[in-house]
Amino acid sequence: AIHLGIVSLLRTSMPAYSRPAGSSGSGSSILSENSTLNPNPCACCDDTEPVPFDVQGHIVALEECFPGAVPEPVLIDSMISVLGKHGFNAATSINLVSNCRDELCRPFTEYLDAKWTSPSFNISSLAGMVFCGRTGFGAAMAHSPVDANGMERYVFWVAPHIALSGDNTIGKVMRPGRAQPSTACGALLAVLGEIQNSRLDVNLNSTDIEMSLIKQRVMSYLQYGHQPSLNELTYAVHECILDDVRTTAEATVDLGKCEYVIISGIQVHASMGRTFFWPGSMCKYSSKGVEDLYTEYNEKIGAWRASEASSLVFADQDLSNLFE
Repeated sequence: AIHLGIVSLLRTSMPAYSRPAGSSGSGSSILSENSTLNPNPCACCDDTEPVPFDVQGHIVALEECFPGAVPEPVLIDSMISVLGKHGFNAATSINLVSNCRDELCRPFTEYLDAKWTSPSFNISSLAGMVFCGRTGFGAAMAHSPVDANGMERYVFWVAPHIALSGDNTIGKVMRPGRAQPSTACGALLAVLGEIQNSRLDVNLNSTDIEMSLIKQRVMSYLQYGHQPSLNELTYAVHECILDDVRTTAEATVDLGKCEYVIISGIQVHASMGRTFFWPGSMCKYSSKGVEDLYTEYNEKIGAWRASEASSLVFADQDLSNLFE
């Protein structure tokens, strides 16, 4: 699918654009026409001297690799608004969240819980995989509010993660107290290393169960004979997670007594002191069938992009010379 990126968006004034046919996700660019950017590479490393990097190039790389990615709070706020129109809120629903155990991913859940005003249920494993199965889902669902009609509602938020460093290296990120870049996602990089060395061990290791399960599950999502990049592997893991959640939810729920929404994507730790979220899929499942909520989400993102708030996401760096 062909996506309109930052460069195209900055050249012309456009409304929020539609998801291309055949694409599992995309959306409005992370920038509005008059956006500016903070050149500080990593807010978590304020104790170190900022290293200059190509700000404009970094923005373009982010949009090319993850078209439609937006700051995580924008994604969460937009989807909470959409969910509310469908009867999903703190009084009626429970959130089930799976992202990697990496501390860089934690702010997503903390922000979601604060905005939802109710704690979420953790279904996370390494790399954002979901291995808790029907037992885990059932436990979470048993904690859901029940409305006057006896209906329960659940919202799944699931995503693997990846990093994009200031020099646009996929998989590299700065962390507090470390002079050199670290990696994200470390588990997926380990899988990638085994693939590249043609020695992928898919046996179940009792001392490393989750890592073993990741390798077993993801192989069917990779093209035989092709060595994927970390970017390709992360997208494949996203599809794997989404399929697993769909299958497990279908095997667990009774749609006569409940309805649920699955929101999937990829968390992207950029070198601008924040994490972005690439939107993959957002669908509602009920006794009436499956309803794609992407259009409603995209309308929210379009309104955000046209607002003053979007131009204030980044500060202190004029992008007017991007095309010089």
